[in-house]
Amino acid sequence: QSVVRENTIKKYGTSGEYYGIYIYQAGGKSAKQTTTVKGNTITGSGKSQVKHGIKVSESPYLVCEANKITATPGNGIYIYKSKKSVISKNVIKNPKKSGIWVSTSANSSVVSNVIKGVSNKDAIKIVDSAKTKTQKNKVQ
Repeated sequence: QSVVRENTIKKYGTSGEYYGIYIYQAGGKSAKQTTTVKGNTITGSGKSQVKHGIKVSESPYLVCEANKITATPGNGIYIYKSKKSVISKNVIKNPKKSGIWVSTSANSSVVSNVIKGVSNKDAIKIVDSAKTKTQKNKVQ
Protein backbone atom coordinates (compact mmCIF):
# COMPACT_ATOMS: atom_id res chain seq x y z
CA GLN A 1 0.00 0.00 0.00
CA SER A 2 1.06 3.56 -0.73
CA VAL A 3 -0.32 6.63 1.04
CA VAL A 4 0.07 10.34 0.25
CA ARG A 5 -1.82 12.16 2.98
CA GLU A 6 -2.35 15.64 4.44
CA ASN A 7 0.27 17.57 2.49
CA THR A 8 0.07 21.25 1.56
CA ILE A 9 1.52 21.98 -1.87
CA LYS A 10 1.70 25.52 -3.27
CA LYS A 11 3.09 26.91 -6.50
CA TYR A 12 4.43 23.62 -7.79
CA GLY A 13 6.58 23.76 -10.93
CA THR A 14 7.07 26.96 -12.86
CA SER A 15 8.02 25.48 -16.26
CA GLY A 16 7.89 22.13 -17.97
CA GLU A 17 5.62 19.23 -17.06
CA TYR A 18 5.02 19.20 -13.30
CA TYR A 19 2.24 18.08 -10.97
CA GLY A 20 1.25 18.79 -7.39
CA ILE A 21 1.17 15.04 -6.67
CA TYR A 22 2.19 12.41 -9.21
CA ILE A 23 1.59 8.68 -8.64
CA TYR A 24 3.03 6.27 -11.21
CA GLN A 25 2.73 2.46 -11.22
CA ALA A 26 1.88 2.32 -7.52
CA GLY A 27 -1.21 0.14 -7.69
CA GLY A 28 -1.54 -3.54 -7.01
CA LYS A 29 -3.52 -6.52 -8.19
CA SER A 30 -6.34 -6.25 -5.64
CA ALA A 31 -8.16 -3.77 -3.44
CA LYS A 32 -5.85 -4.80 -0.56
CA GLN A 33 -3.00 -3.07 -2.42
CA THR A 34 -4.66 0.33 -2.64
CA THR A 35 -2.85 3.58 -3.29
CA THR A 36 -4.46 6.37 -1.25
CA VAL A 37 -4.20 10.12 -1.93
CA LYS A 38 -6.20 11.79 0.83
CA GLY A 39 -6.61 15.12 2.59
CA ASN A 40 -4.06 17.07 0.56
CA THR A 41 -4.31 20.79 -0.23
CA ILE A 42 -2.88 21.78 -3.61
CA THR A 43 -2.69 25.26 -5.11
CA GLY A 44 -1.32 25.46 -8.65
CA SER A 45 0.71 28.10 -10.42
CA GLY A 46 2.51 28.64 -13.69
CA LYS A 47 1.35 28.93 -17.29
CA SER A 48 1.71 25.40 -18.66
CA GLN A 49 -1.56 23.52 -19.26
CA VAL A 50 -0.10 20.12 -18.31
CA LYS A 51 0.32 20.91 -14.62
CA HIS A 52 -2.45 18.85 -13.05
CA GLY A 53 -3.08 19.10 -9.32
CA ILE A 54 -3.04 15.31 -8.95
CA LYS A 55 -1.94 12.96 -11.71
CA VAL A 56 -2.19 9.19 -11.33
CA SER A 57 -0.94 6.87 -14.06
CA GLU A 58 -0.99 3.08 -14.27
CA SER A 59 -2.01 2.64 -10.62
CA PRO A 60 -5.11 0.44 -10.24
CA TYR A 61 -7.24 0.47 -7.08
CA LEU A 62 -6.51 4.13 -6.36
CA VAL A 63 -8.50 5.97 -3.69
CA CYS A 64 -8.34 9.75 -4.24
CA GLU A 65 -10.42 11.31 -1.49
CA ALA A 66 -11.06 14.58 0.34
CA ASN A 67 -8.40 16.64 -1.43
CA LYS A 68 -8.73 20.42 -1.91
CA ILE A 69 -7.38 21.57 -5.25
CA THR A 70 -7.39 25.21 -6.37
CA ALA A 71 -6.33 27.07 -9.53
CA THR A 72 -4.46 24.33 -11.35
CA PRO A 73 -3.10 25.20 -14.81
CA GLY A 74 -4.24 21.77 -16.07
CA ASN A 75 -6.90 19.40 -14.71
CA GLY A 76 -7.64 19.28 -11.01
CA ILE A 77 -7.38 15.47 -10.95
CA TYR A 78 -6.17 13.40 -13.91
CA ILE A 79 -6.44 9.60 -13.74
CA TYR A 80 -4.92 7.48 -16.54
CA LYS A 81 -4.78 3.70 -16.94
CA SER A 82 -5.82 3.15 -13.33
CA LYS A 83 -8.75 0.72 -13.30
CA LYS A 84 -11.05 0.34 -10.31
CA SER A 85 -10.20 3.78 -8.93
CA VAL A 86 -12.45 5.72 -6.54
CA ILE A 87 -12.37 9.53 -6.78
CA SER A 88 -14.58 10.94 -4.04
CA LYS A 89 -15.27 13.93 -1.79
CA ASN A 90 -12.70 16.18 -3.46
CA VAL A 91 -13.23 19.94 -3.78
CA ILE A 92 -11.78 21.40 -6.96
CA LYS A 93 -11.92 25.14 -7.64
CA ASN A 94 -11.05 27.03 -10.82
CA PRO A 95 -9.00 24.52 -12.81
CA LYS A 96 -7.86 25.81 -16.22
CA LYS A 97 -9.03 22.58 -17.87
CA SER A 98 -11.37 19.98 -16.38
CA GLY A 99 -12.08 19.37 -12.73
CA ILE A 100 -11.69 15.59 -13.03
CA TRP A 101 -10.48 13.70 -16.10
CA VAL A 102 -10.59 9.90 -16.08
CA SER A 103 -9.04 8.14 -19.09
CA THR A 104 -8.60 4.43 -19.84
CA SER A 105 -9.60 3.52 -16.28
CA ALA A 106 -12.43 0.98 -16.43
CA ASN A 107 -14.70 0.17 -13.49
CA SER A 108 -13.91 3.37 -11.63
CA SER A 109 -16.20 5.65 -9.58
CA VAL A 110 -16.39 9.45 -9.43
CA VAL A 111 -18.64 10.19 -6.43
CA SER A 112 -19.60 13.19 -4.28
CA ASN A 113 -17.04 15.67 -5.60
CA VAL A 114 -17.60 19.43 -5.71
CA ILE A 115 -16.26 21.27 -8.74
CA LYS A 116 -16.40 25.07 -8.98
CA GLY A 117 -15.44 27.54 -11.65
CA VAL A 118 -15.87 25.40 -14.80
CA SER A 119 -18.77 24.65 -17.10
CA ASN A 120 -20.80 21.47 -16.72
CA LYS A 121 -19.17 19.99 -19.83
CA ASP A 122 -15.67 20.56 -18.40
CA ALA A 123 -16.37 19.51 -14.80
CA ILE A 124 -15.93 15.73 -15.23
CA LYS A 125 -14.67 13.99 -18.34
CA ILE A 126 -14.68 10.21 -18.69
CA VAL A 127 -12.81 8.85 -21.73
CA ASP A 128 -12.36 5.19 -22.78
CA SER A 129 -13.30 4.01 -19.28
CA ALA A 130 -15.97 1.31 -19.54
CA LYS A 131 -18.29 0.86 -16.57
CA THR A 132 -17.04 4.00 -14.84
CA LYS A 133 -19.79 5.61 -12.77
CA THR A 134 -20.40 9.21 -11.78
CA GLN A 135 -22.79 9.94 -8.90
CA LYS A 136 -23.73 12.79 -6.57
CA ASN A 137 -21.16 15.24 -7.93
CA LYS A 138 -21.91 18.98 -7.69
CA VAL A 139 -20.86 21.53 -10.27
CA GLN A 140 -21.11 25.14 -9.11
